[in-house]
Amino acid sequence: MATGTFLASGYASFAGTIPMFDDSFLIGNVCSTGQATMAHEFGHALGLWYTQEGSNGSACPPNADCTLDGDMVCDTDPMSDLLGSLCATGTVNSCTGNIFNGVEQNIMAYTGCNRNRFTVGQKNRAIAQLLQYRSNLLNSPVLLTQPLQNNFNLTPTCIPTYMSGSAGDHHSGIAMVKFGDINNYTETYNLSNAQFYADYSTNYCLGTAFTSIPLNAPTELSVTVGYNYHHIVKAYIDYNNNGIFEENTEMVFSQTNIPGSTTVTAIVTPPLGALLNTALRMRVIGDYDLPAMTYSACSAPVFGQVEDYAVTIVSNLSTQNDSVSSVQIYTDSDKNIVIKSPQEKITSVILYNYSGRILKKYDNINKKEFIVTTSYINQNSLIIAVENSQGDTVSKKLRID
Repeated sequence: MATGTFLASGYASFAGTIPMFDDSFLIGNVCSTGQATMAHEFGHALGLWYTQEGSNGSACPPNADCTLDGDMVCDTDPMSDLLGSLCATGTVNSCTGNIFNGVEQNIMAYTGCNRNRFTVGQKNRAIAQLLQYRSNLLNSPVLLTQPLQNNFNLTPTCIPTYMSGSAGDHHSGIAMVKFGDINNYTETYNLSNAQFYADYSTNYCLGTAFTSIPLNAPTELSVTVGYNYHHIVKAYIDYNNNGIFEENTEMVFSQTNIPGSTTVTAIVTPPLGALLNTALRMRVIGDYDLPAMTYSACSAPVFGQVEDYAVTIVSNLSTQNDSVSSVQIYTDSDKNIVIKSPQEKITSVILYNYSGRILKKYDNINKKEFIVTTSYINQNSLIIAVENSQGDTVSKKLRID
């Protein structure tokens, strides 16, 4: 891709980019062994900045707070832009006054050196960004040894056959749905896809569109809306499988005045009378929040989208019997974070904010229960990463309200 006289080898959208503009590009000849371009662009896709971020040519970037300035990683020294220069290994880093210690060979640097390394701090930031913005990669169909079987014969119900508003690049509707094993990122409505309704429970292979959830126990539902205009989100589960979404008993989520690109969450607990061990239809609606409009499960979308999924309710949801699945992470009545590991001892705990910044790290814990006091943490939303004595890790998003 050429820009003026400069030929770019590739680019990648940064973690958190809205799906409509989330893309990447690489020239084929930069994907060979020894080339760092692919790893560099993948670093951007996982939220890593240039190591010279904030530099203006030969000027050094600010570095008063390594968690906020420059590349926001504390184990990469600040450096200036060395693009077009000879390899600086063995010379003095003008931004630190010391001999370069490896940052000149970092994959995220612009430098004349052979770029061949990431740091531990970059790894930690990338993991936090992965969990927050690209967790769908962890459930990508390409990781499966067997193809996805999103092919359920659900009870028929009302299906939107038209959009009541005018066609256009509205970029409104549903960008992401997470619920149990469902982890589906999709394009919002625009002229190129013209998709105002999708039944992902049938013949869909690009994501997981079905899940089992426990009876009379909570499961978190998360929905991300399009970036244009304020939205309304509603969700229903046909608990009795009669093909009718009852507004009073089967609407599991309803929220209005949601800013664009926002993720909203709700806790869904099936009632005791719900039909068990049968694939039920779940409907999610995301649309413009228009004051004069009343949305129901069967309304034609105005400028947004309607999506259907398959949900099976079971009396006892089986879990893996291993040291990771048994770890419990929750907040107590004092808003402290409680971590319990019934099997292996906890060795380390790291707290991140949603941008990937490390807020606190605890090492050498060696206990099966650990409590983090949160009174000093000025954050409502955290990512907690826990490692046990076997080297297994588990991470969880947590809100402290």
